[in-house]
Amino acid sequence: MQYDEQLPITISLPQGFTIGGVTTWALSTARRMSTPRRPVRLVAHAPLAGHTSFDPAPALVDANVEIIDAPSLATGDGFGACVDVYAAQLPTILLPNLCAESYAIAAALSQSFGDQLRVVSWVHGDNPVDYAYLQHFEPIIHRYVAVSRQCRTEMQARVPDRAGDIACIPCGVEIPKTCVRTAPTRRPIRIAYAGRIEQGIKRVVDLLAIALTLAERGREFEMRIVGDGPHADMLDARVASLAPRLAEANCTLTREPPRLPHKMDEIWQWADVVILASRLEGFSVSMLEAMAAGCVPVVTQIDSGVGEIIREGVNGLTFPIGDIDAACSQLTLIADDPALFKMMSENARESARANAGIDGYVERVEPILAAATDDGPRIWPASRSLSVPNAMQTHGAIPHSEASSQYEAVIDFIMSRPDATRIVIYGLGVNGLTLLERLRTDAYLGKRELQALDDHADLAIFKTLEIRRFELDDGAHWPHDTIAIITPNEPNAIARRMQSLKAEPGVDFVFLHPPQKSDCSETNTLKEPVHC
Repeated sequence: MQYDEQLPITISLPQGFTIGGVTTWALSTARRMSTPRRPVRLVAHAPLAGHTSFDPAPALVDANVEIIDAPSLATGDGFGACVDVYAAQLPTILLPNLCAESYAIAAALSQSFGDQLRVVSWVHGDNPVDYAYLQHFEPIIHRYVAVSRQCRTEMQARVPDRAGDIACIPCGVEIPKTCVRTAPTRRPIRIAYAGRIEQGIKRVVDLLAIALTLAERGREFEMRIVGDGPHADMLDARVASLAPRLAEANCTLTREPPRLPHKMDEIWQWADVVILASRLEGFSVSMLEAMAAGCVPVVTQIDSGVGEIIREGVNGLTFPIGDIDAACSQLTLIADDPALFKMMSENARESARANAGIDGYVERVEPILAAATDDGPRIWPASRSLSVPNAMQTHGAIPHSEASSQYEAVIDFIMSRPDATRIVIYGLGVNGLTLLERLRTDAYLGKRELQALDDHADLAIFKTLEIRRFELDDGAHWPHDTIAIITPNEPNAIARRMQSLKAEPGVDFVFLHPPQKSDCSETNTLKEPVHC
């Protein structure tokens, strides 16, 4: 079926209206691409646990945008009901997002309503999980829009026959009409982060380590962390603990509730610097928004997005992932050189205007939607499973205070070794950090010393977490007065290391999550189920 008019647009938000770059992109796209004759529908699913929802209505005033509620996609129980919600929007151009389930809905719809459905896929993130489902659901995707050259190159390698259907269009942001900037010469430098409070990708603990290191160097600053997410409780606990030490150095560090995307300009007008410590991004929307307001970006050297807009020392500065000293040196460089700050601020704003202005974004997206509309139907093969093969599985982290059978299993193990005077958290990823913060306040710990071990963590991270680094001698046997909880999702290499030290599984150490393959006996795992 061919359509003479523009089809309505339906944007899927599997995590509902929660703070994040994809939500900001969805609101901006909906507001600017809706017309009196072309409505845009935002289908908001129930948010994930640990994420706070916001009311999007103030950001959509006078726009032809409809908000449609849908059941949660976190479990498979409501999948049929979700399909019905989307079927009610047909005919439409559907923009799935963020997870395989969102695309599975499109695939299911295509089997019954292929003539009425066009699917345009935004490649938001440079990570293997996203690429896996974007490749798997290629049969029903009419066009891809990658937010960076890196994302486009990776998708072209995965679906080479569709290379011509993959465009590269960075997200568009509003460019403030006014921007008044003063260099931080007679005041502390102002640093802002806005986004999800999450450790695995965003590495928010690195922000705290940067703050503490700046204070130790005698560099005064004000840092505002704006947002919410699954690790907000953990971050709040660290901020409260570090506050007295930072105050002594005349520094301030706060975590503030999330703001509506259209209310973020006040933060960016206040800040001198936008900081990102992420290990992965597609093309950070918050970085683009901040640059548009004249903030100087100080961000990690990631593969996607950063190299396409940051010119080192011209419109921003970068540092290696996890390198706290390098990040602090870049911030100090800005604070000490008003002329450099002024130049980079002006160049950052101009770079955002030239490369990521919302008007140019709309002009580039419209032909993609038109081409998808003109395409014929794409039907999901009946013989092909909706399940994505070889998708990376992750486990839920220990909650901050809620009941958790996994945490109870940790306590049971600790109590089984009353002779152990030292408890080691092995691995300071998401699982290790959340477990560490909960154990700190638990009476079961008693007088036993809590230490941590992570071969890849900067020393500044241990200082920030206020925990002693466990010194492990690979040439000796594991000390019998010490027990360890191994926290990474894939602990196989650590398991082999522990056994080389003659550590006994189930006695000297256990796994928070079982290894995928291991010679260790079943008694070394905490076998309570965990869920994403």
